[in-house]
Amino acid sequence: MNRPLSQATLDGRSMTSTLSPTELQLTRAIEHADQVRDTLSPGAPEQWQRYVDALRGVSLANWSATSDLQTKFLLARAVLNEIR
Repeated sequence: MNRPLSQATLDGRSMTSTLSPTELQLTRAIEHADQVRDTLSPGAPEQWQRYVDALRGVSLANWSATSDLQTKFLLARAVLNEIR
């Protein structure tokens, strides 16, 4: 049984409390795309646009999470450089 990512656990603890808002947004976008994919019908190509839109949402959320991570890394590097 596949549980949604937002309900995944690590050592019995929920991971959602440790996710940043951008990571949580990405997780939810992936879950939404999975849900849309699971409801697609091969005989109804007009529904495929919903999946493309959901994938676009995943892409934007991924870009946001990556930008957030890069910003945190650059800030940490700047702090370490100042300490030296």
